[in-house]
Amino acid sequence: MNGQLVEQFYRAGTPDHRVPPGLYAEYSAKANSYLEHAAEIAQTAQAKAIRDLIRYYQTGDPKDWLQFRY
Repeated sequence: MNGQLVEQFYRAGTPDHRVPPGLYAEYSAKANSYLEHAAEIAQTAQAKAIRDLIRYYQTGDPKDWLQFRY
């Protein structure tokens, strides 16, 4: 944009629209819907990890990735 670099994120966006969709949002949202189904039948610790991953796919924020990883 106007000769400036603009960072683009791979993300689905959040349901409340506070974080807008980014690149490949349609595909990330579809993956999140499958992950949500998996979280519903997962054990507690697995469900938390899956939902942390969903959050990362929604936001693309490295902090959310770290939350998922640890």
